[in-house]
Amino acid sequence: VINWTCMMIKRTSFTITANAFDVDGNGTIARVEFFQGSTKIGEATEAPYSFAWNDVAPGSYILTAKATDTANAATTSAPVHVIVSASLPIFSDNFNDNWLDPAKWSVIDSNSSAVVSETGQRLQITLAPNTAGYNGVVSNSTFDLTGRMVQVEVAQPVSQAGWCENFIQVVSDAKNYYLIDVGGGSLVFRSMVNGVNDQLVIAYDPAAFPYWRIRHNEKANTVSFETSSDGINWTTRKVVAAGFSLEKVSFYLYAGAWGTGNSNPGAAKYDNFQLRDSP
Repeated sequence: VINWTCMMIKRTSFTITANAFDVDGNGTIARVEFFQGSTKIGEATEAPYSFAWNDVAPGSYILTAKATDTANAATTSAPVHVIVSASLPIFSDNFNDNWLDPAKWSVIDSNSSAVVSETGQRLQITLAPNTAGYNGVVSNSTFDLTGRMVQVEVAQPVSQAGWCENFIQVVSDAKNYYLIDVGGGSLVFRSMVNGVNDQLVIAYDPAAFPYWRIRHNEKANTVSFETSSDGINWTTRKVVAAGFSLEKVSFYLYAGAWGTGNSNPGAAKYDNFQLRDSP
């Protein structure tokens, strides 16, 4: 069995560590090999089975780890997608410590029926059955989105049976914001400028749209709403002219029910939040 992580320690260098153990009882782990695609990039023969992957060019990579025991039985891990950027994130949270970081986020409404927690290495907003109510987190600081992009992985949306929704929101104020929202089987891309709503609605496919991104193109001064199935290849769904200043915006991760008609609304689960420079 192999569980493994890839931790970025500087822009183009990584420490890759695999937790490997023998489950059939025929031997002990002899080596763990690491591959980028079909190319072997490293090997470790002793726990904690790690190696440094240095001077990695910016780009997208698919990595696997292969553990072989002393009886020559081998197991290959599930692939892990890694994106190497020329710059580090400006603001990010992978929610892996199962403790909501108060230096980064505030819970919006501690009295809401919707409960916010960091559980299973994800941010989770659990909705109460047959109950109207919203909750989520907001960034404690404002950030400049100029020439940058904000993205999140929606590991699980709320129930698509209706009456509830979850969304990411980039907010200047109540009348000026950008939003990607899912609910009732629809995915909404909304630009709200001076209280005027401009939105696109498409059918929602959780397998096709788990990654959401709002990206500013500084040269064209446009904002793009984008989705991805893997966090690597992105599809632009809507483009609008940037209609308000992006110099001081807050980020919201939200979920809630606008009515009482869903007896099993479920929970929204978010992962891998990032604010970083646009490509």
